[in-house]
Amino acid sequence: FAIFGTSVIAGQYFNVVLSVATCFFMYKIGRKLGGRIAGNIALVLCAFWPSQVLYITQLSAEYVFTFMLFGCVWLFLSLVMDYDKDKGSAVKCFILHLVLGILIALTAAIRPMAQILLIAIILCLLPQKMKMPDLPENDIPVMLRLIKNGWARCILIIIPYMIISGIITTDIELTIDKNLPSGSTSFGYNLLVGLNTESIG
Repeated sequence: FAIFGTSVIAGQYFNVVLSVATCFFMYKIGRKLGGRIAGNIALVLCAFWPSQVLYITQLSAEYVFTFMLFGCVWLFLSLVMDYDKDKGSAVKCFILHLVLGILIALTAAIRPMAQILLIAIILCLLPQKMKMPDLPENDIPVMLRLIKNGWARCILIIIPYMIISGIITTDIELTIDKNLPSGSTSFGYNLLVGLNTESIG
């Protein structure tokens, strides 16, 4: 809105961009899990999914939410499948776990449903243990040893999630001058948007 002006059409174009980007994420997820054919099938199904089409004529949080949610899923799959043993950089993997926690927190601020993804990620990571290179332990990078256990990777995701969620909740409470119940960040966000819409109108 700051760039293109406050108008419905600007918001609709933004939704279209996010919708296309969501299809890209779905293709990447499908391809990573089942190859190119699975990726193309996921792409087609996502492009014609009802929620991707029905809300295109109105301003809706659906497109931002699905874009961020599937972006988090793709990042999680990349961390699990592309950073094992000799593959990938341990430092980059460490940082991307923190980024994933931040992105899930931002997604949950739009819709609390994203917290289900966080729970699923934790349940998936907890029993896992990253395979280490066939080297003496002292020759393995310290960063790689820190993140080899699933519980350590869960902590890397949960800590930034809790911090960002707290910041968002506090910011909303200060903006609307009202305390929010625990876990109601999305409600406060929607209330804030509603108040701003009324003030514009």
